[in-house]
Amino acid sequence: MFKQRNAFYCLLFLHANFFGQVGINTTNPSSASVLDVSSSSDNINFGGFLPPRVNSTAERNAISTSPSDIGLLIFVESTGCYQIWNGIYWEDIHCVTNAAHATDLFISEYIEGSGFNKIIEVANFTGSSIDLNDFKISVYVNGSISSSQSYTFTPGTILSNGEVYVIAHPASSYTGTIDDTFGWSFNGNDVVELQTTTNISIDIIGTIGDATDFARDITMRKKSGAGPSNLYNATDYDLFPIDTFAGLGSHSY
Repeated sequence: MFKQRNAFYCLLFLHANFFGQVGINTTNPSSASVLDVSSSSDNINFGGFLPPRVNSTAERNAISTSPSDIGLLIFVESTGCYQIWNGIYWEDIHCVTNAAHATDLFISEYIEGSGFNKIIEVANFTGSSIDLNDFKISVYVNGSISSSQSYTFTPGTILSNGEVYVIAHPASSYTGTIDDTFGWSFNGNDVVELQTTTNISIDIIGTIGDATDFARDITMRKKSGAGPSNLYNATDYDLFPIDTFAGLGSHSY
C-alpha cells in the first residue's frame, strides 16, 4: 500500500509539472503565465534574466529561423542590442546606451586582389538604422583630385546597426554573400572615399592627390574601435594577404 501511495503522488507531481504553471524561485507561479521566474526566493539574493547571447551578427545569421519563430529574442554582443525575430528579419528592440557607437558609417573592409577581386564593405555601428540612399562611394584614380567613378546605393536600402553591406566587382571570384555588384576599377594607388550624396567626406582610404602605391594586392580591415575618418591613417587597418575574403560579411567594432 505504501508503494502504491508513492506511485500515486508521483503521478500527481508529474501531472502538475507538465500541465500546470512552472515557477522558478517561487512556489506560487502566476496563473496567467506558463513560466514565472522570481528574482529571489528570500528577498536577499536578487538576480536578473540573461537571454541567449551571440557574439556577432554572423553568428546570429547562423540561427535557422522561419516565420513561425516570430518573437525569438537574443542579445548581440558586438552591437550591444537586444533583437527580436519578427518573422521576416531581426529587428532591434533596444540597444544598451553605454555601448560604443561609431559617429557614422565607415569602410570596414577594402580588397584589392588579383584580377577583378575588388570589393568594398561598409559597416553601420551608429546605434541606429541608416538609409544608404544618402551616401555614395567615390574613386580617385592615379592621384587625381576629382572622382572618376562613383557608386550609389540602391534606393530604399536600409542598413541596420551592426550590419555590413558588401559591394563586389561582378567578375570577382568571391563566392560568399554580397549585397550588390559594381565594376570597381581601383588599384593600389587609387583613393576610395565614402561620402554623403552632397559630397561631404565620411571615411577615406588613401589621400586625394597622392598617387603613392599604398594598397596594392592586399586586404585592409578596419581595426576594432576604429570608425570613420576623413583623414587616412594606415594604422587604423589590419592588413592581410592578397585575396583574403575570410572577414567579409561581418565586422566587430
